[in-house]
Amino acid sequence: MLLAVGVSVFTDYLYVVRKVQQLEIAKAQQEIYLFKSQINPHFLFNTLNSLYVLARSKSAKTETAILQLSDLMRYLIEISQRDLVNLTDELRFLNSYVEMEKLRLNEDAKCIFSVLPNNYDPFKLPPLILLPFVENAFKHGAELNPGTVNIEIYVAIQDGWLYFDVANTAAITKPFTTTGTGLENVKKRLELILKDRYFLESKFENGQYSVKLKIEV
Repeated sequence: MLLAVGVSVFTDYLYVVRKVQQLEIAKAQQEIYLFKSQINPHFLFNTLNSLYVLARSKSAKTETAILQLSDLMRYLIEISQRDLVNLTDELRFLNSYVEMEKLRLNEDAKCIFSVLPNNYDPFKLPPLILLPFVENAFKHGAELNPGTVNIEIYVAIQDGWLYFDVANTAAITKPFTTTGTGLENVKKRLELILKDRYFLESKFENGQYSVKLKIEV
């Protein structure tokens, strides 16, 4: 009888544990979905602001920027339901975004997007996990910085790890806090999806804000 009771209690315990785990997984998946649903509007607002700057100055580049935005939005729609995307496609998207943002920079601005030669095709990562850092660089390195604009983005992959470094000039006296939707969103996604399979560091030094991100892809 005692053995039967013990087995029954243990079986009930395992059932409860499984239910709790299922609820935790469902909750995490729902949070990821909500975070992803915020990305497109946030991206669109930032990009429309860039187009507004071009249009207000009656720049001849406005038409080109609108066409580039159309291509970017097409990619966003294509990957909206995916949990993972090809790293090659994501880097191509980032390069297009950088080229569009460069249209509104002055001739003295310095903007580098460098991807070290390698075969990126076999690797995948969560969609748009890198975009907020680039958006932030242009926002604080160009829009909010009246001085010389200097934005540098470097990408490399080694031993199954993606190294993503972003640096920009910044007219501030302390590092940016991640209170914006974009950066706060990406930090939560990193925690939920990658857990301990990533490293993120940011700092402000000598008038430059930099971010170093390392992701297991």
